[in-house]
Order: sequence, then C-alpha cells, then structure tokens
Amino acid sequence: MSPLLFSLFISDIEKTLEDSPAEPVNLGRALIHILLFADDVVLLAKSVLGLKTKIRTLAKYFKSLGLDVNVEKTQVMIFNSSGH
Repeated sequence: MSPLLFSLFISDIEKTLEDSPAEPVNLGRALIHILLFADDVVLLAKSVLGLKTKIRTLAKYFKSLGLDVNVEKTQVMIFNSSGH
C-alpha cells in the first residue's frame, strides 16, 4: 500500500486514540498520542500501562480496517526523566 493511500485509510487514527482511555504525552502545549510519517507509526506513552492500552486500541483499530501490523519491524524504546 502506498504511503499516501495508507495515510488516507487511517485518517481517523488520532481520533480513535483521543477517544480511548490512554493518556497523551505533554510536549509543551501539545498533547500527543501518536506520530505518523508515511507508513510508519510511533506511539508515545508515559507508562508501560499507557503504551499497552494504546497498542490494544490500535490492534482493534487495525483489525477493523483489515490491516496487519508487521510485528518483526515493531520496536519499543524507553526513556526516563534522566535522559537514558
């Protein structure tokens, strides 16, 4: 699927996360759940539980659209307040 078609196909993904119980991450004045670039998705969460909630929400969302997530390309990166 082309990145443009993918973007159009998932155009309501932000609304789905906003309507979920998952908390956004504060970045200045912005409240951010997700970053999108072409066909890449980055989920942002303050906690492990928050990330799990977002992953479950997106799993249901993608399943409803008939899309599969490539688990082999999926990665998790954890940052803490000390910057590590």
